[in-house]
Amino acid sequence: MRLRNSTKISDKHLEQMIEFVDPGISKDTMVEIKPSRRLPSGYSWFRPKKKIGIWMPSKLHYPYRWNVTAASRLPGVVLSEDENLVFLLAHELRHQWQYRRPPRGEWFPGCTSRSHNTHERDACAYAWRKVRAWRKLQPREVYKEFPSPT
Repeated sequence: MRLRNSTKISDKHLEQMIEFVDPGISKDTMVEIKPSRRLPSGYSWFRPKKKIGIWMPSKLHYPYRWNVTAASRLPGVVLSEDENLVFLLAHELRHQWQYRRPPRGEWFPGCTSRSHNTHERDACAYAWRKVRAWRKLQPREVYKEFPSPT
């Protein structure tokens, strides 16, 4: 994996996140993280080279709700910049993984064709699963301003 980072986030921290969300394909993928003045977003290219890109805004207020109007995407809430990065990295790396595997049992339920909607749903489901797993690994102090619903 090659990392090109132009944000203030440390390369070591980004590498840990990529390792955490990697579906097993990042070794030959270039990952580019750039600052942005717009909303967070990403892209995934498979040809001519394997590359994903993430645009991270420097001023975004958390918790941030991913409001989704397209039927193919799944909505959710991220509580921190780290979670937002985990979501975007997992989503785009999942697209790289999808290009290499046909939609069979490894994809999320309901994702059985090669349509755009199927790819987006599967990538979103994988990304939200990784965000929840990341949350569980963080110390409770990180989320003290967001009380648990117990």
